[in-house]
Amino acid sequence: VGIGVVHAGYERRLAHHLGAHSTPSILGIINGKISFFHNAVVRENLRQFVESLLPGNLVEKVTNKNYVRFLSGWQQENKPRVLLFDQMPVVPLLYKLTAFAYKDYLSFGYVHVGLRGAEEMTRRYNVNVYAPTILIFKEHINKPADVIQ
Repeated sequence: VGIGVVHAGYERRLAHHLGAHSTPSILGIINGKISFFHNAVVRENLRQFVESLLPGNLVEKVTNKNYVRFLSGWQQENKPRVLLFDQMPVVPLLYKLTAFAYKDYLSFGYVHVGLRGAEEMTRRYNVNVYAPTILIFKEHINKPADVIQ
């Protein structure tokens, strides 16, 4: 995940190759696919644009019903599991961007601590529900390898 700036006057061939025929242009490139931003340049529109560039399955929603399956998935994928705990009802963009940056190495799950159905996990792993928390699991699902609060 990164940001780049191209001076269309000095880098005409690159700007033309990217399809930026007018300036200023805002575009996103994910896996070689170019997407153009066509809305008013305000924070919410830019946030939605960046979010629309990302695959929808980067962060799995995790509850008491599926957390054991999620954490046990390391055996099939051979990737450590990361559980993100927060009070937001939707997965924050920062978490999605982090998951995208590390998608080849880690699998991410999101727990909405304000939702009924997260109490068992927060109690079992001693999660502070008033602060964002990250738990990283390797082979053992009973105890995280690392905790970041």
